Amino acid sequence: MSLIGRPDERDYLSRPYGEMEWSTEPLTPKGMRIALQLDAGSGLPVEPETLATVQRAASLFAEAGAIIEPFDPFVGADVLDGLVDFWRSRSYADYEELSEAERASVLPFIAEWCLAGAEFSAAQTIRNRNRIDEMAQLTRAATAGYDLILSPVTPVAAFAAEDPMPITDPSKLWVTSRLRCRTTCRGNRLCRWALACRPTVAPSACRSPLTLAQTRCCCVWQPGSRQCAASN
Repeated sequence: MSLIGRPDERDYLSRPYGEMEWSTEPLTPKGMRIALQLDAGSGLPVEPETLATVQRAASLFAEAGAIIEPFDPFVGADVLDGLVDFWRSRSYADYEELSEAERASVLPFIAEWCLAGAEFSAAQTIRNRNRIDEMAQLTRAATAGYDLILSPVTPVAAFAAEDPMPITDPSKLWVTSRLRCRTTCRGNRLCRWALACRPTVAPSACRSPLTLAQTRCCCVWQPGSRQCAASN
């Protein structure tokens, strides 16, 4: 992070590098308050194997002395739907600018999904965009008292290679879009690190959170961190 966090003149949004101490000391879970969220309240059901993996991760933290508490859903469907609709409008704005030849190269599934973005008024698009800020506020309020949150990255670990998404009906893509919204998206909206970790690694053996082996099964995100990193 001390390298990739530095500014790049090619990125017009880059900021001056703030010197940080990226500790590589072993993680000490003892006494940490960890929220365990197995159901985000929307989207597809979590697959049993993924559910068991996240529960196993929680057990490892508990064995190392952490306090594990169940964590209820806190972002409503209306917020997630509004965010998804904003993404559709944003995608349609790009799609509209494409030439006929370029549009022909767009996956029909995606084209059909983003075309719905043309139906929203300017005012509704702004309201949908504001759902991002609302999600950040809800996330901050709900997670303020925890050191870590454990949750599935996605309820569906894999789907058929020939399918574009776990759900193949573009009119129901909002369900699939929620998969991303409901997990790492919430942490990243607060500029907190959110990443996938391999729950078979004992927490006492973990070093920096950014060195944890990654998988699509379990998401760990830290509401109290002042550091920001990409999510899986």
